[in-house]
Amino acid sequence: AMASLSAGSWWFNHSCSADADWSESVELSSADTGVVYGLAIASASVSLCGSLFVLFTFHSIYGCCGRRRSQAGRAPNATLILYWMSVSDVGLDLFVIVDSAVINHYDRAPFAATGACGGLCAFLGGANQFFSLAVVLWTGALAANMVVTVLRRPAPGAPNAAAEKLVRSSHLVAWGTSGTTVLLLWAAGGLGSAGLVCWISDAWLSARFFLFYLPLLMVLGFTAWTYSRVRTDLKLLLASAQPAAGGGGGGGGSSSSEVLLALSVRFARYVAVFALVWTFPILLRAWSAFARPPAWLSACAAVFSPLQGLGNALIYGFTPSVREHYRNGCLGGA
Repeated sequence: AMASLSAGSWWFNHSCSADADWSESVELSSADTGVVYGLAIASASVSLCGSLFVLFTFHSIYGCCGRRRSQAGRAPNATLILYWMSVSDVGLDLFVIVDSAVINHYDRAPFAATGACGGLCAFLGGANQFFSLAVVLWTGALAANMVVTVLRRPAPGAPNAAAEKLVRSSHLVAWGTSGTTVLLLWAAGGLGSAGLVCWISDAWLSARFFLFYLPLLMVLGFTAWTYSRVRTDLKLLLASAQPAAGGGGGGGGSSSSEVLLALSVRFARYVAVFALVWTFPILLRAWSAFARPPAWLSACAAVFSPLQGLGNALIYGFTPSVREHYRNGCLGGA
């Protein structure tokens, strides 16, 4: 089980003294909490492998920059967005591994003489904020891609200018917004201990809401709205395609509908993974604002929160193009 993440500072309180005792602010003993750190490290390690699988597969199919002079051609927008989401997830998983290992080590043997603990936790807190928010915003970009490719799709054969610009603008939004929040928090001294992790410090609870949880909730709402609209739109599209196919003249429309249907099903799976991963951290933080959270909720947050990379890898790995790629050989040389 895991202790409350916002019950109070246990390590970074403007010092790293050997007398620091955070046991008063947690549910369990130091040894038990060390087990939770181990679970978080294991979960992040598995997710890291999943994200690295996505990155390796992407490069082996599409080359260095999403283009390859082969039958693969240019990577689809959704795949490009998934790639950059996986890059963000690699950073987040590495943060979880390093943060858990370093904090657990400092708890066991604080280095009071170095005087570097506060700066280290602020650095790790900035990494946490940057990559966590980037993962969230790239998930929002995946939903935006569904809007421009399905809900606002142009006429057959017409160029989709909005889709072509989406990935470039998503870079600006994801990296720019994440970096700006980190710079603001660093300048204001808002990075530090958030209980069991280094993040936006306990003294800046409002900043946590406005700089992370509000964007997270907005993206969750946007992805849910997008899925609902896409599902309704495709039902109408499929219904209109059936009479045409029955008349013998709608083969192309039916094929296009099937492609959009497959894209929407895959998008729904990514949304389900995103919602599952972030549900427990949201509940944990909300509960912690009023009382000490139960052990089961803390444990779920520790295990599930790093797993988006694994979930994305499983969905991506079972797409027809990826399965065919690995059937033909890991380097696509069959």
